Amino acid sequence: MESGDVEQSLLPKLSDSKKSNSLQRRKSIHHEIFSRSLEHNNQPRNGDETSHQRVIVKQVSFRKVFVVLAIYLGGGTLCFFLVGDQINGKKTNGIVDAIYFCVVTMTTVGYGDLVPNSIGAKLLACAYVFTGITLGGMLLSRAANYIVEKQEIHLVKAIFMSKKISSGELLRESVAHKLKYKIIMTGIVLWVLVVFFLYLAELRAERRQKSLVNRVLSRDLTFSDLEEADLDHDKVVSAAEFVVYKLKEMGKINQEDVSPILDTFYKLDIDQSGNLTEADLVTS
Repeated sequence: MESGDVEQSLLPKLSDSKKSNSLQRRKSIHHEIFSRSLEHNNQPRNGDETSHQRVIVKQVSFRKVFVVLAIYLGGGTLCFFLVGDQINGKKTNGIVDAIYFCVVTMTTVGYGDLVPNSIGAKLLACAYVFTGITLGGMLLSRAANYIVEKQEIHLVKAIFMSKKISSGELLRESVAHKLKYKIIMTGIVLWVLVVFFLYLAELRAERRQKSLVNRVLSRDLTFSDLEEADLDHDKVVSAAEFVVYKLKEMGKINQEDVSPILDTFYKLDIDQSGNLTEADLVTS
């Protein structure tokens, strides 16, 4: 009986010691797992930082596109300058016409003022148009790639900044960007409204001018109008005097515009006949 009591008294102590040992082992295992997870989390952040820096450092360059465009325009200008005698139309200067024809052909506008009139010139124009379309496709592809890469850069930057910056700083930055965008949009809206109202004001002034012209041309002529239209006071209104009077009445010219011209006319009219003749020019 005594031995049984001793065994029963020892069993709880052994079980307690086993529980404490297992608890310590679990704590040590959890601590080790937590430390490893921290190391693992730190490694990708460094990788993200380096990859983010690589993306930021990578810049999209349009130098090759501009070089190809310059070579394309320069070569086309030289070719069309050499075959300038095979192109018909309104010509001004050889080099200017060649550059103009290159741009018009590249953009496939074709105003028709310069036209190739030989087989060689037509084949050259066809090849130049096809090359221009290909170059335009390259430009559009480069622009699309640039937009996509910019979006990727902003996405990586947002992910990286969310790991480095606290939520409060991100909130302040977003508020600042919203304010900037609101200011820009407000400026654009104001500019559009100003342009719109200026257009309305110009349209209204043009309509008023047209109505004034119609009213001046349709109203009956009075004796006072004849006296005012008689610039040389000979009691006869010529066609020129009538035109000047109507233009003055429409507001297109005024007396200050007419007086210097009349003074010049009277100086040239040596014999005071009211007309300019060859004798007046010889005498003056």
